[in-house]
Amino acid sequence: MQAQDLLQQLHQRGFRLWADGDRLLVEPGARLTDETRALIRAHKKQLWEFLTHQQAATCWERFKASADSIISLQTWEARKEALSRYRDEHGESAAKEMWLWLVHRHGRPTVMDS
Repeated sequence: MQAQDLLQQLHQRGFRLWADGDRLLVEPGARLTDETRALIRAHKKQLWEFLTHQQAATCWERFKASADSIISLQTWEARKEALSRYRDEHGESAAKEMWLWLVHRHGRPTVMDS
């Protein structure tokens, strides 16, 4: 059975699965039957790999959308403000990664003397 098919079946039965580090988490745990638990354990590696890949792709798409949103602003001052909001929402480390990505893709801002 493919991981995606199993996830769809479990979702239809009201379960939510996600990868957290090297663990596979399931909600609601109280509704797990022995049969469902055994099915998940039998396919744990495939489920974890699929979910990890899916979560990483989703994270990348959100990051890229945020970067595109910031770079679409007309001035570096507006971009700086947007980056500051991004830092407030996602933390200092994520903001540094965003800054490096923006500089890599679009170059450092140039200060023009009047």
